[in-house]
Parts: sequence; structure tokens; C-alpha cells
Amino acid sequence: MNANTRKLFGTIHLWMGLLVGIPAAILGVTGILLMLVHPLPAEVGASIPPAIDRTLALARTAAPEGAVAQQFAPPEAAGQPATVRFAVPRTSENPRGFVAVEIDPATDTIVPPAPPAAAGLWMQIMHDLHGNLMVGGREGRQVVGYVGIAMTLMGVTGIVIWWPKPRKWREAFTVKTTGTTRRLLHDLHGAAGIWGLIVFVIVSVTGVLIAFPIGGAPGGGPRQRAVEEVPPAFELHVDAAVAAAAAKTPGMGLIDVAMPRGPTDTYRIRMAPAGTERSAPPFIVTVRADASTVESVRDPASAPFNERLRAWNRALHMGMGLGWIWWILVAVSGVLPVLFAITGTWLWLIKRRSKVPIAQQEPAQ
Repeated sequence: MNANTRKLFGTIHLWMGLLVGIPAAILGVTGILLMLVHPLPAEVGASIPPAIDRTLALARTAAPEGAVAQQFAPPEAAGQPATVRFAVPRTSENPRGFVAVEIDPATDTIVPPAPPAAAGLWMQIMHDLHGNLMVGGREGRQVVGYVGIAMTLMGVTGIVIWWPKPRKWREAFTVKTTGTTRRLLHDLHGAAGIWGLIVFVIVSVTGVLIAFPIGGAPGGGPRQRAVEEVPPAFELHVDAAVAAAAAKTPGMGLIDVAMPRGPTDTYRIRMAPAGTERSAPPFIVTVRADASTVESVRDPASAPFNERLRAWNRALHMGMGLGWIWWILVAVSGVLPVLFAITGTWLWLIKRRSKVPIAQQEPAQ
């Protein structure tokens, strides 16, 4: 490769690393912690929960006045509660505009909310650091997106810099423990980069697409809305709607139900084949608000490209959708930004020190 080209890529790689090394390391560490707290979700069950309407009625008794039912999610595994989410007015204490009520299906009782704990506050900090680097508003998500772009550029330029000379390929994949500190750091930086390159780039690119989604906000989940936008309450027929959806998708289990906004809207019911990961792109069944008619059944394979991309994008970024091997690879990849920041900065400092005249260097200790 032309020496000038390699030097140009090296300069880009260096400055990207110096600019985003610390933020990238923060994203890596917080990503690992969040994955450890939220491992792979349970597989989709084959049964359809009974008496969802009764569960909603019970959950309303614990919801704030004026709350509007927004989503129902059945238990993900045996012994876990069902969850009913309600839309409420947004406040400074509740900027997301929803509250969740959990119901124990075994006893048909409300699960008391857990008191605030230090662990919960700690995890909220981890979420905020990973999602927006503690920068409020949409701007914080964009900052994380730009860091992801820089990380992607570092991966692309890194492989150009790493590209070995003829008959040096084996050495390029290994780390020599003998020799100078500079040699050790160089080998460790390069070998870790090439072994983890594919996962590192995928996680970086999917992070960018979460920050800057194609075709609007990420889809596939329950619809978000402020309670003020919802018409006055009307009677729901969730059991009938889910039964109609199940009749059109035999052998599938229920992931969740997004409630209609009004009498002319539809239920949005997410179904998936029993035994598949809950994070995999689902079938989406829309049913009229009076539960009389199934309007559509969308197979994820036939969904528009941008919707399929968004659905897989978030799953891949979180280590989901491809089993435990992918989860482990993504979790381990969170170490790479930290390793790159340490070894890259150390190498840069050694190189700068080597350019200082000997008379100006501090004596070795």
C-alpha cells in the first residue's frame, strides 16, 4: 500500500481515537453492564394468556387517575408478572409519560412496586450514560451517534493500518509478549482490533442507526403517545382481539398488545412462533377496535426494508436475535473501546516522547 495513503489513514485513526476514546470507552463499559443486567429475554410461549380484560381492569385500580391503557405484556416466563402500561401526563418527575402496573397471574393480585433503591439509581445512570452520555434531550442521543460514526471510521481505518506485509500474516494476528513495551502495545492493539473487528463495526453501526434511525423513530414496539392526544376512554375488547389475532397466526405466542387510540383505531398485536427469541422481529396483527375484524397480518419477512432494518438493528446492538453466541460476542466487544483507548493513547505518548530531544527527556527511573 502507498505510504502516503497509510499515513493519511493513520492520521484519521489517531485523531478519531483522541477525540472519542474516552466517550467510546464509557459506551463500552456501560454496554457490558446493561447486557449483564438484561440478558437474553425468554423465548415466546405457545399459550395465549386468559382474561386479559380482567387483568386490565385490575391494573386500572392501581393506576393514577386519568391514566389511559397503552400496552399489555404477558409474563415472559413462569413466575413473572404480567405488565400493563398506562399513558399519563408528562411531568418533570415522569418525563417519559407512562407508568407500569404489574399483576401476578397466579394470584390475580397487583404486585407492589419496589421501593427506589441505590441499584435502580445506578442502573438509570448507566442507561443515561450509554444512551446520551448524560446530555439531555435529543442532542445527547445525537452525540452518541457521532461517537458511533467515529468508532466506525476507526474500525475501517484500523484495518488499513493493520494490513500486514507479505509473509507477516500470522504475526499480525498474534501478540508477542517479549520485546519492548511499544511492541507489546502495538501487537495488542492490532490483534484485538482484527479479531474483534466485525462485531465492533456491527455494534458501532447499529448504534449509529439507533441514534439516527432510517425512516423515523425505531419501530416494532408499543406505540408512544402523550395522554392528551388520546380520545376519551372507550370500552376495550382485548381478549376478543387477541383471540382473533391468534386464529390468524396458529402456533404462535403473544409478545404484547398495543391498545387502540380510539374507536376508529386498531389493536397492534405482536405475535411470534413459539420457542423463538422475544427480541426477534415479530408478526404484527392489526385488529379493529371493536375486535370484529382482523385488518392485516404482517410477516416480518415481507415488511418494508427500513422496518426490518430497525427491528434487527436494535436487537443486534443489544446482543439479541442470534442466540447466546452473539450475546457473548457483543458483551466481550464492550471491552474493545477501553483496550483501544488505553493502548492507543499509550502508544501515542511513547511516540511523542521519542520525538523529544534526549536532553529534554526525564531520566529513566
